[in-house]
Amino acid sequence: MPSDREERERILFAAVGDYDLPNFLQYYVPYADRSAEVIARAKPLEELKKKRGEAESELAPLEQAVAEGARDLGFLPVRARKKDLTAIIDRKTGEVVKIWSIDPWV
Repeated sequence: MPSDREERERILFAAVGDYDLPNFLQYYVPYADRSAEVIARAKPLEELKKKRGEAESELAPLEQAVAEGARDLGFLPVRARKKDLTAIIDRKTGEVVKIWSIDPWV
């Protein structure tokens, strides 16, 4: 988000017309610049399993990697225009392992 108050208000009012922050490309930054923040906010994969039990079979291969110590996985909700998604994150590196079409909020 921009730090300038007037610019934040301009974006806020643009959102009313369906032109929201993702449309302002000048505020994009390289993912590597934010990966530490992603790592800090990632939630344990176990929490997703509890919320979305029906996705357990899809999570099984990822959990095997966790059990073998190959990865420390977590997840983050991803807001998309039409549907919310789930990003599976390696909490050691910040790498995005998978984007799933699973609602992380339920």
